[in-house]
Amino acid sequence: MTTETAPNVPMITIDDKEYAIAELPEVAQINLARAQQLQREIAELQMLLEERQLTLQARQNAVVKAVQEAEFEAANEAANNAANPAESGAVQEAPEQGDSDANAA
Repeated sequence: MTTETAPNVPMITIDDKEYAIAELPEVAQINLARAQQLQREIAELQMLLEERQLTLQARQNAVVKAVQEAEFEAANEAANNAANPAESGAVQEAPEQGDSDANAA
């Protein structure tokens, strides 16, 4: 079932036969109008679904990016702490020179 517009006369094709919409029974016109409305609503819903899917994908990507950045920062901090223990607040014990001389005697 398709609708076509001839010069100034809206037409519909049903089973390869064309009908003027205005000449269809009232119930057919009502059903046709509702079918066309449903087609428009479905198209709008499909567009809305696509938009929501894109938004969902963007949010999921943002979660992944945030986790990756946090892990990267933590790894960099750990590497910096290992390379510069004095800056990290870790106390490194130096061997006492006096004790090693006393033990040797």
